[in-house]
Amino acid sequence: TSKAELSSAITGLGDNLDLHRSETQKALDAKKAELIEALETQGKSHKEALDAFQAMAQQGLDNHTAELASIRSDHASHSETIRNDLEAHKTAAQAALEAQKAEASAALDAVKQDLDSHKAASQAALDAHKTEA
Repeated sequence: TSKAELSSAITGLGDNLDLHRSETQKALDAKKAELIEALETQGKSHKEALDAFQAMAQQGLDNHTAELASIRSDHASHSETIRNDLEAHKTAAQAALEAQKAEASAALDAVKQDLDSHKAASQAALDAHKTEA
């Protein structure tokens, strides 16, 4: 083999290597672009799923918050009703007690008058008896 043939073969190998390197780089760039696109698509998909989950979680939280507000409102209303009922019972009990006190006082006054009347009648009878005697 001559030096020229050897030089030509080396140049051919170099050109072949450059061509192979270029094709490999193009293939790597294409694969890189494909992976980036796949990751972006997957990222969008994950973001959409996350957004959907967050929306669902927010809706659940909103529902629970509304339910809690309703329970608090019902509790406040019930507490107010209980307070009003207790106040009404207290007022009625106080009125009944005052009425019983008035009845008892009137009955006591009647007994005292009856006693005073009997006492006066007894005294008059005693005085009449003394006068006769």
